[in-house]
Amino acid sequence: MSGKVVTGGDIFFKDDIKIIETEIEEPLKIPTPLPIFDLDEQKIIYNNHLFQLTDKPKTNDFVQVYFKRYWLVENSKPKDLEDAYMQKHLNQIQNLKEDFIERVINGTSIMGEKATITNSFIGKQISQELIEKISSSYSTFTSSIVHEKLPGKGDISRLNDKSVFGEYLKNCSRVMIFDDKMYQLETIPEYLQKFKSSFEPKFYQSLGKMVKNTTPEEIYKFLSDNSELVHEKALPLVKSKIWHSKESFQLFMDGTYWLPTYIDNLTNIQNDYQKLLERKMKLDAVKEYI
Repeated sequence: MSGKVVTGGDIFFKDDIKIIETEIEEPLKIPTPLPIFDLDEQKIIYNNHLFQLTDKPKTNDFVQVYFKRYWLVENSKPKDLEDAYMQKHLNQIQNLKEDFIERVINGTSIMGEKATITNSFIGKQISQELIEKISSSYSTFTSSIVHEKLPGKGDISRLNDKSVFGEYLKNCSRVMIFDDKMYQLETIPEYLQKFKSSFEPKFYQSLGKMVKNTTPEEIYKFLSDNSELVHEKALPLVKSKIWHSKESFQLFMDGTYWLPTYIDNLTNIQNDYQKLLERKMKLDAVKEYI
């Protein structure tokens, strides 16, 4: 181990211990597949609750695909899946943490469970400085998220399980994941808002009042019966997205009907999640070893 050491004690001069900043952002080869996204089934994430589908009635919340109806069931929570992932890959993750500390701080080696600078005043300084630098390097992924109040009935309150997924991953408060694609979920009133200019104003107001407690099929009929009050080019698009036949996709959750809109494949969101897990491992390494 390099550094000026006085015989009889671990005393380091400040200029002997430095943070190698180029190593802070270096990615970790964390184990894959990542938690949550390794579930193959169609899943719906709402207020940090993770729902999967079952063919046995469980609640009033359901997904209908063609003529088949499935009910939503919450088999696991994001934090539980993350903890299981960390435990499953415990040895590999510990090795990644040790390697990170040895690379990012010069003159440091891991001895047992602590770095050699643990008990020095410099160790505390380095620890705090390194935590700040790690947080700063991942600021794109960790800026404060304002968790929106979702427009359902409010029966499914937000799950505050302190998971990395729920606390830091953006744009996942109400999504459906299916076939490696991600869909944003919006209510029918939110969808209709996009076409507001295509409706006769008074009719739009009437429509807004009735859609909140009305089935998609009934909304479709209401639009068809009043087709002269909707722009002819917009009407087919609006109606077919809401409902077109008994084969229409339907999602009823939290007392509300939801429409899925494709937003991205899973690659980008998985990359963000991997960065966030890396950040956690690096911060944990500092707390454990310095």
